[in-house]
Amino acid sequence: MEDRKAEVELAEAQACPTWLYANAGASGYYRTLPVGMPRDLTAAERLTMALDMPALVASGNVSASQALDVMPELARDSEPQVAQAAAGFVCALAVIAARSPYW
Repeated sequence: MEDRKAEVELAEAQACPTWLYANAGASGYYRTLPVGMPRDLTAAERLTMALDMPALVASGNVSASQALDVMPELARDSEPQVAQAAAGFVCALAVIAARSPYW
């Protein structure tokens, strides 16, 4: 991707996907905004999603309510690092609320 936005053709798709996760493999150095609730993510992708969420809320790209819809599932994750990152989000909300102009 060379520009801020890009269009990607899903050549093998039979229909419009119900979700999209732009950081496949969690190998990007950027934050991603999931479209829909991604399923079948790897542990690294779930961890990245949990770690990206505070920044997405602080920037106003995701509401705290939307994030809190996702976090309970991630907090119950079988991978301890994912669960810990999701649980830490609740603590991060206090800091976000104090600093963010979106609150």
